[in-house]
Amino acid sequence: QRQMCIRDRYKGKGAVYCRTSSKANEHGASASRQKKASMQEAATHMVPIINTICEVVSGSLPIDQRKQFKTLLEDAPEKGINNIFIESARAVSRDADIGEAFYKESKKKGVEICCRDAPGLFTHDPSPVQTFMRRVVLAMLELEKNLIVHRLADGRRQAHDKATSKVRNAKRNGKFCLLYTSPSPRD
Repeated sequence: QRQMCIRDRYKGKGAVYCRTSSKANEHGASASRQKKASMQEAATHMVPIINTICEVVSGSLPIDQRKQFKTLLEDAPEKGINNIFIESARAVSRDADIGEAFYKESKKKGVEICCRDAPGLFTHDPSPVQTFMRRVVLAMLELEKNLIVHRLADGRRQAHDKATSKVRNAKRNGKFCLLYTSPSPRD
């Protein structure tokens, strides 16, 4: 029934947009998975795809530094592209403010961003609940990114501390044991 309700929602031609953060994923499983999911979503809505773009760029960069996505949005009206299909809201942005800026730009250009994992997330005529949900989802994506960055930094710090810790023999209760000490801030 979901398909019947929203099948006619997207009209005209479409494009597929995929984004990965590293060159290693550009031709790997991430890009192909995103493309496949986006193509399936377009097929569900019977929208012909006339352009496919896979961009290697951080999801936290603003519009002016996301050249391919920006160009896709700017050229869409003259190419007859009414819809940009993405696998996940992560493809748009990992920053809530930037995601909202992309939404506003797509609305201004009359191009609907069609998110497979959250249908209606970027709809141009949102209800108050849809507006709230878009902002919450974008904020959660930003939180997820920040947690990952924090965990990676913490892991690197722990690995550095472990690699630079000093091992020395110490006598405790009359027995020798190894004592690990962290380097002082001046080391």
